[in-house]
Amino acid sequence: IGGLAWIALAWGVARLAPPPWLSAALDRAFGADADARWITYGTLVALAVPFMLRVFLLHGVSILDDEEAYRLQAELLASGQLAGDSHPLKLFFDSPFTVNDGRYYAIYFLGWPMLMAPLAPLGLTGFVGCLCAAATVAPLFLAARRFAGSTAAKVAVLLFVLSPTLMVSAATGLALAAVLAALAWLAWAAVRATDDDARPWHHAGVAVAFCAAFWIRPQDAL
Repeated sequence: IGGLAWIALAWGVARLAPPPWLSAALDRAFGADADARWITYGTLVALAVPFMLRVFLLHGVSILDDEEAYRLQAELLASGQLAGDSHPLKLFFDSPFTVNDGRYYAIYFLGWPMLMAPLAPLGLTGFVGCLCAAATVAPLFLAARRFAGSTAAKVAVLLFVLSPTLMVSAATGLALAAVLAALAWLAWAAVRATDDDARPWHHAGVAVAFCAAFWIRPQDAL
């Protein structure tokens, strides 16, 4: 039912033109040709909002066991290991999201832990989602502009940075923000690859973005 609702919603929104008053307000605020500025500002806001949510609302604390499993795997990868040895107090460390049978590691694909691994030595794995949210703005804007024009792309960026669900998820250690960023780049690359002036790197971008999304959350990529 949810999938059908999203299909109907996307179809309905695609048939709507932004109201004239909104187009005029956006143009007055930023200028009709300020697309690059919107991408820049949107990227900064998408970085700052989940960062502040994590610091001031979540206080850096994991809210789900999944986050700890991802962090565990990121720290293992950062130390050059795919798995660690089970602790002698095995039952204490058991969780539904880890394998703990003598070897100890997370059950998830390695894409998201690999993205977090560079910041694991600094204890900053929880902030990688903020970077992923920021990386989503450019492809979101470009894809929306390709489909519905510059004004609609600006509205899309506003909806993205004002979405509580998307911003809070980016503030956690969950993989949602990362797979969304990969799928946004996939969507834009796929659209550009169908244009007459498409370049080889657009086609390569489809493959790279899909592989990234698959290794982060395979079911979402498929």
